[in-house]
Amino acid sequence: TKTFAATPIEVVKQVVASVEAGDVRSLLAEICVFNFLGRNVCSATEVTGWVRTQVTNRFKHQQFESATLCDLRQEVHLKERFGSSFGRQQYRPKLKHELPSSLKLHIDTDDDDDSDEIGAVVDPLALVLKTPPRGGDASSSHVLVQYVMATGVLKACHKADDGGICVGPLIPVELTVGYRNNPLEVCLIVYDKHDRYLGAALKRRGARSHRRHANTDDEAGEDEQPPPRTVRRTLFINEVDLDDDLGLRPIMESHEP
Repeated sequence: TKTFAATPIEVVKQVVASVEAGDVRSLLAEICVFNFLGRNVCSATEVTGWVRTQVTNRFKHQQFESATLCDLRQEVHLKERFGSSFGRQQYRPKLKHELPSSLKLHIDTDDDDDSDEIGAVVDPLALVLKTPPRGGDASSSHVLVQYVMATGVLKACHKADDGGICVGPLIPVELTVGYRNNPLEVCLIVYDKHDRYLGAALKRRGARSHRRHANTDDEAGEDEQPPPRTVRRTLFINEVDLDDDLGLRPIMESHEP
């Protein structure tokens, strides 16, 4: 099989294009996990149908312009988070009988008596999956899985009352893809909300506030007059002070004689 060498952003763009076109099945491994904002779907058939009804033609991907390889800490977190989802698919009796022989689970002969337990085989720290690549054989059953991550925005392009998933008109997301390159075969797609833009919002608001309250040259030499001692000010404000468009609560004041 020809090896498919791809950069992180090329992998992300292929996944994004296939999701928007409703053709994600062409990239998926038989055993795979698709997680969309906390909603978990497993197996290639289930993922394909779910993506076509809930994501394709309902959301557009924007600003996915760069991607990076996940570091070891992120990889460990992903394997701990989704290890049981892969394990349930690998040990589902119906799936084992329906898969072609090249895709059936290959269990080591020296496994102990507890090898039929999911937790005994699905090691969160392992760097490989238990099934060979699509069209592969038993000798290629241990293929390194790589993980890439990109951030962008999902823009809703559907009616809010159409009965599907509704997460707002514009939502920043972090897209993580786990894949093998023999050729490109995706086994994990994860969309998570991310709040990194909140920090930028705070900085923008702080800059505007500083400009509004900065002293002019004429005022620079004047001493600040402290408020009267008979006035007590109480502020009611959110713990995280966001922009008005992100839900800022107004500041309320109360004065006591």
